[in-house]
Amino acid sequence: MTTLAKMVATARAGATALTWEKVAHLLTGERRGDLDRLLMYDAGLKMTRLAWLIIARQLNKGESLHALRRDLRYAQQGAVTKPALADQTDQAWCLTVLTNAVITWTTEYYSLAVRQLRATGRDVPDELLAHLSPAHSENINFFGVINVDVEAESAKLDGGGWRPLRPVATEMALM
Repeated sequence: MTTLAKMVATARAGATALTWEKVAHLLTGERRGDLDRLLMYDAGLKMTRLAWLIIARQLNKGESLHALRRDLRYAQQGAVTKPALADQTDQAWCLTVLTNAVITWTTEYYSLAVRQLRATGRDVPDELLAHLSPAHSENINFFGVINVDVEAESAKLDGGGWRPLRPVATEMALM
């Protein structure tokens, strides 16, 4: 190894030791478990939770909104397909209405989920919620036909007309 490489390795080792000295008392068994779970692969996210958090922070709300609109337009291959200006305007308004419907739906269910988590004693800080964007499309099926038994689905609604939330997964409940 060159002298410079040895100096860098020594500095890294020293920084690692100093960092450990400063934070070791903060890393209780529970916190270590939480950190370990951030590094585990999540099949639903198709990545680790830490990678998802990093990516989610990198996308600002404008980028998320643009991505949602792009996904919603994908059925038209992302193109305005009508030749007349009035028809193009109608197509743009339809995209706006659909985008607003998805964002409203997602916002309402985020609100229900946060209320349910807080009711069970979970700490859900408002400053964390400020970083969430309801402009995503992971919960939307863009392709194929969805057959819905309206009566059966209506029977599942609660008194306020909401679908029940999915139960919190065990490993997520620990985070």
